[in-house]
Amino acid sequence: MQVIKDELVEIRDKYGDERRSVIEYSGGDVSIEDLIADENVVITISHAGYIKRTNLSEYKTQNRGGVGQKVQEQEIKIS
Repeated sequence: MQVIKDELVEIRDKYGDERRSVIEYSGGDVSIEDLIADENVVITISHAGYIKRTNLSEYKTQNRGGVGQKVQEQEIKIS
């Protein structure tokens, strides 16, 4: 353990200098709503109670009279 301390002290003495950056308080109030992106999303709730948020842009748009995507029978869980 003493070897590690000696090496770290040597590195500090060789490369250590005063802090170059300045840390200042910004003074502004930031709420949690400011951190959430304002985008269109789809909220999906499964039968098991899981919740999923997906961007609307990830869904395919259908032309008029579209049939939708086929879902295999084993993918649907009916309770």
